[in-house]
Amino acid sequence: MLACSDIADIYFKRQKETKGLADAIYRAKSFVGDEPFAILYGDDVIDAEYPVTKQLTDVYEKFGNGVVGVQEVPREDVPKYCTLDVTPLEKNVMQVHDMLEKPSLSEIMSCYSILGRVVMPPEIFGIIENTPPVNGEVGFTAAMNTLAKRADLTPLILSAIALIWATSSAYSRRIAKWACVTPSSRTISRRI
Repeated sequence: MLACSDIADIYFKRQKETKGLADAIYRAKSFVGDEPFAILYGDDVIDAEYPVTKQLTDVYEKFGNGVVGVQEVPREDVPKYCTLDVTPLEKNVMQVHDMLEKPSLSEIMSCYSILGRVVMPPEIFGIIENTPPVNGEVGFTAAMNTLAKRADLTPLILSAIALIWATSSAYSRRIAKWACVTPSSRTISRRI
């Protein structure tokens, strides 16, 4: 932990009651100020040769927009995550026009879903403040969709292996897959 303190200032804020991801992110407003910031979802493990957060910040610096890490997922899995209406910009960078969290099969716009890494501009805090809650929670996807509809959100197809555990069986399958394809993980997985 001491090594981390040499390279970054790490802050946390406890969310005392479950009010959704947007509420948790909004609590970081005093730490962030007027700077872009990265959000790393705790339930996604992502392995990449070139760090994923660096991939996202590179795109943020180039386009000046919020950036979401995405990967194509099987169509039957899209309703567990979200769907994006996208058009290609260049190589692995796209423009998003619309997004929907946990769509039904008939609402799927593409099989691209957001993984657990995003870089947001500080304007997201004002958007969160003005996004109406649904069932007592402000959806972070709904807040990001405001950026998307203004053409201020850029999806990046990540060069990475993502381990997303929406269920415990998905977690087990993905850990096993990761251990098989990632040389550095083989020693760790054998110990487990």
